[in-house]
Amino acid sequence: MKKIILTAAAVFAFSFANAQDKKDSGFGFVKGDFLLGGNVTSVTNGQTVISPMVSYFVTDKVALEAGITSRSGGTAASSTDFSVGMKYQMMKLGERFNVFTGAGLNIGDAMTSFGAGVHLNYSLTQHLSVGWHLGDLISYSKPKTGDATTTIDLNDYSNFLNRNNFSLIYKF
Repeated sequence: MKKIILTAAAVFAFSFANAQDKKDSGFGFVKGDFLLGGNVTSVTNGQTVISPMVSYFVTDKVALEAGITSRSGGTAASSTDFSVGMKYQMMKLGERFNVFTGAGLNIGDAMTSFGAGVHLNYSLTQHLSVGWHLGDLISYSKPKTGDATTTIDLNDYSNFLNRNNFSLIYKF
């Protein structure tokens, strides 16, 4: 855990130092943008879920991501997941909306999962955005306990306003 935090701090410091030389990209994202974001939610079993993430745009359309998800409290056991992934900017809808597809791998205390889905970002300012996870194209999860069931879901779209999947994102 200590190595992950130190690595994230090093990436943050390096990106912040490089940001001084990069011109302001306005709304949206371009190569070299470094993002820090995440969300805090409460789920049905009473757990609080904290999910910080970092992203770095390696091209104008592709970002690499890393994150940690921590679940605590409530009726279920506490757990921590580590995730890596990438997202691809499919299209821009005007100056402030961006539509992304993304894929990620989560490895946690209780489960390993993979998913690919669709995301929408809206730029509130040149540095602050709100993100929504609209739904999963495919998801796979394999619990690490013996009696739990492995699941595969295709096209898991429901009313995204009923889901706790909003995030705040800050662009450096």
